[in-house]
Amino acid sequence: MKFLTPIIFLLLGSSGFLRAQLCNGSLGDPVVHIDFGKGSGPPPPLRAATTTYSYVRTDCPSDGFYTVNNFTTICFNNTWHSLIEDHTPNDVGGYFMLINASFVPGDFFVDTVRGLCTNTTYEFAAWVVNVLKPIVPCGTGIDPNLTFTIETPSGTVLARQNSGDIAESGVAKWQQYGVFFKTPVNVTEVIVRITNNAPGGCGNDLALDDITFRPCGPLVNAIISSNGKDSAVFCEGTANSLTLTANYAGGYSSPAFQWQESTDTGVTWKNIPGATNLNYARPSTTGTGSFHYKMLIGESSNFSIPSCRTASNVIRVNIYPFPIISFAPAVSGCENTNFQLSVSGASTYNWTGPNGFASTSPRLAFLPLKMNQAGRYSVVATSDKGCSTSGATDLSVLPGVTAVVTPNITICEGLSTPLAASGGIQYQWTPAKGLSDPTIATPRAQPTDSTNYKVIVTNQFGCTDTGQVAVNIWKKPVANAGPDRRTKAGTPVQLEGSAWASM
Repeated sequence: MKFLTPIIFLLLGSSGFLRAQLCNGSLGDPVVHIDFGKGSGPPPPLRAATTTYSYVRTDCPSDGFYTVNNFTTICFNNTWHSLIEDHTPNDVGGYFMLINASFVPGDFFVDTVRGLCTNTTYEFAAWVVNVLKPIVPCGTGIDPNLTFTIETPSGTVLARQNSGDIAESGVAKWQQYGVFFKTPVNVTEVIVRITNNAPGGCGNDLALDDITFRPCGPLVNAIISSNGKDSAVFCEGTANSLTLTANYAGGYSSPAFQWQESTDTGVTWKNIPGATNLNYARPSTTGTGSFHYKMLIGESSNFSIPSCRTASNVIRVNIYPFPIISFAPAVSGCENTNFQLSVSGASTYNWTGPNGFASTSPRLAFLPLKMNQAGRYSVVATSDKGCSTSGATDLSVLPGVTAVVTPNITICEGLSTPLAASGGIQYQWTPAKGLSDPTIATPRAQPTDSTNYKVIVTNQFGCTDTGQVAVNIWKKPVANAGPDRRTKAGTPVQLEGSAWASM
């Protein structure tokens, strides 16, 4: 059932104007819960209600108008609070109702709640915020002031409640108003009437959300017997069977009970077969997840009707999985090379290993790796929920290889020279240009220019080392006899010859 602008309510069978009263016991599931829905744009006007106000699709309605939206910003020269979300917790894109009250006091909402239980106490409540800021250009703003009346269809007043002035505040502040009342015998529906007592103008502007009509009964308290609390945390595989127990403060002549479970954090609830006593033994075979429990209570005669029963507080049981860690069961590295052993999948780690090794880092760096570091490395990995798993990896250290190469050499241009490397079983020389065979230990080199040759030496375990040799080239000398000369017989002459060479 839809409501337009419900708010605050009721006095037990009284027409006096007292502050709103909320249920001091336990509440049941809502007979009515209006949160106005959610979405990315303004919804259509509200239906199934009678109102003298008009709907307008705008963020800032004028006097005598209302809108439904999920935000409002900088209304009326920033004299209103900007609301960027509704009251409902975790309700992304949730709507609220925004009202600019009319100039003339009077009823602005009338609707009917059906399907109630007779001789049952109910709470009628809503969350309200005065959107007017304390300082406005027109001086003292008008505070919303509302009267909520509950009547039988024949017009008998069952409860009437005045909210009093809903004061302005420095920040937008949602407050819950409400009252509880008891339905007479044979009364299963009531009329809800909301009256605006304050005049419009500068102020009398408000937002509404989460309007509920819920059964109210004596306080019911549920706990876990083993710890006396309403929550417990386990890791999977541990003994997690629990006994849940509830007690209530009287008020029932012949009560009936039913435990319920929710596996989606309280969005939906299912009856637990056979769990119809004050105590419930929760099994330990539910696996991992978040499990919520509550106990319903009501008179046996009408317990099957949801609107006639109330519920205990919620017990939360969280069972967390062990972390799944990722690393190889066996690894190997070459002696005298840098090596890293790592693990992932948890929040904290505790390593132990050969020779008293210990570390809390997810990455173990061996700089360089030594023969005495070989062995089994064990790790205990713990998740952010405190659940731990263990694992181990065997580290083998392979014999390293040392590349031995001939010393640097200088040769004349056009000649060749042998190169030699040793220490392994495979060789790879670079650059290959000018070499007789770059894949043997002793190639001949005949470069045209000075060249640095590198060789990768690999042993039978696949470990490598790199060596280097420089072959420097003396270029052939260039001779120049100089210019031609003439002279007389027997007369000496100076010749101007020259020669040069480069590497």
